[in-house]
Amino acid sequence: MQSRLKLLLVIVVVALLSVSCQLKLGQNGIDEGSIRYKITYLQSEKDNPIISLMPGYLTMQFKNNSVRMDVEGWMGVFKSTFIRQYEKQKSVNLLKMMSKRYYYTSTETTQFMGMDTYHSVDVAFDNEVRDILDFKCKHARVSVNNGAETFSIYYTRQIAIKEPNAQTPYFEIPGVLMAFQIEVNGIAMYLEAVEVIEREIPDAIFEIPEGFEEVPKASIDEIFSALK
Repeated sequence: MQSRLKLLLVIVVVALLSVSCQLKLGQNGIDEGSIRYKITYLQSEKDNPIISLMPGYLTMQFKNNSVRMDVEGWMGVFKSTFIRQYEKQKSVNLLKMMSKRYYYTSTETTQFMGMDTYHSVDVAFDNEVRDILDFKCKHARVSVNNGAETFSIYYTRQIAIKEPNAQTPYFEIPGVLMAFQIEVNGIAMYLEAVEVIEREIPDAIFEIPEGFEEVPKASIDEIFSALK
């Protein structure tokens, strides 16, 4: 009798855990938390010495469809942040360069950290599926620059962010990118999610911090060009 009760208890616990996972990663997915991407550069340091000083990771935080992305490079000399304030329909780019702090805002589809829009982007969806960090990810084949280059992208619908790729060349992909290739200021890189954490995110991180000076977009573009 006791053995049967123990077996029943184990079955109930397993069932509850299964339901919990389904609620967490169900159709709507998680809607608040952070993603950490590892950046791999598609050039060697020998071919482009600046790569040794470039960021190794990108961190994205999200809540209520607002998004914040941060990268830090040059051994901490600079930090670049992109904020999409979803309710305000506004984008903010911040740059911290040693003791200097700048930002500019836009109501347009401002892109993060000089992320280039390819001359052309063609996306072909298929039925391939891959698990990345226990998230079911769908596959798309992307051709850029009139077919000059082709690569794979994986995205998930289990992280609930509306229009998650509005500020990227992949705006038509209907899910959060989990593994993808991109070009930033002429430097090609591959990013893949290595950590996803469901946690509370403070509203304040989506606001402009104190101590930042507003400048035209052209000023920050010049700084990135100089860094490159």
